Amino acid sequence: MRRGRAALASLSVLLALLVAGSAGADDRPADFHALGVSLGWSRLAVLDRSASDLTYIGHLPTLGLGWELRRGGNIFAVRLRAGILGPYYAKQYRHREFDLIESDLHGTETLHADARGVVYTGGLSFTYLRRLLRPAGHRPGVALGATLAEDMVYPQGFVAPGLMLAGTLSPTFALEQPLGRRGLLTVGARMPVLAVVSRMPYHGTVSRPERGLLGGFVSQRTEVESLGRFRQVQWSLGLQIRLGRRWLGGLAYEGTYTYDRDPRPLRSVQHSLLASIAFDFSARKGD
Repeated sequence: MRRGRAALASLSVLLALLVAGSAGADDRPADFHALGVSLGWSRLAVLDRSASDLTYIGHLPTLGLGWELRRGGNIFAVRLRAGILGPYYAKQYRHREFDLIESDLHGTETLHADARGVVYTGGLSFTYLRRLLRPAGHRPGVALGATLAEDMVYPQGFVAPGLMLAGTLSPTFALEQPLGRRGLLTVGARMPVLAVVSRMPYHGTVSRPERGLLGGFVSQRTEVESLGRFRQVQWSLGLQIRLGRRWLGGLAYEGTYTYDRDPRPLRSVQHSLLASIAFDFSARKGD
């Protein structure tokens, strides 16, 4: 975690220096067409009573690829992200171990193992927003729309809490605040009204005859859920800075709270800090 914070601090200092060096830029910060990458650090905490009564935590580096078009009254965005979390362990028993005893004709062998694992996370989202109020000068802009997303949490090793695949449809809100001629501050929030959720059955196995692990997992418990059973709130705060004519730098914080009721309650909270760099295709050659 300390390494992740140090890396983000270094990226923040570098971004500040680049911003200072591009003070002469004169562009429209609220409109752009960009493709970029992001790198960050996340903390995940999960209490999944289908698998354990213990809270599991971990930290993971996160890599993302994003495309965004802000033009006129419309905002389009596509985002792909992935992360590998490790170690992933019970918060109350960080150094817990257990023994595996194997017996055969030749005798008995005892193997020691850590009660830890890793978690693979991933997500793909498509967002459309309509600007109800366009940002101009010091006046903020307001946009409303929807996001279609698919998110995955996949533990591996001697841990299972948090295993879930969720497709969601969410009303989405965004506030845009221009900062001079080079900066754009954004605040966003969304909450699903409909979700298709796959979770670990209470018996704790995903095996089924003539099916792979994914097929067995999805076929045993995949249900359409609404706010009464599945609730997720996502919020974000981002700063976009123009670095010269064709490049955009960004820093962002994102948070997610998830609750799912069945087969046993699951609650998770994830916090992420991200730094990004993007190429702006809308910059004209003559600028």
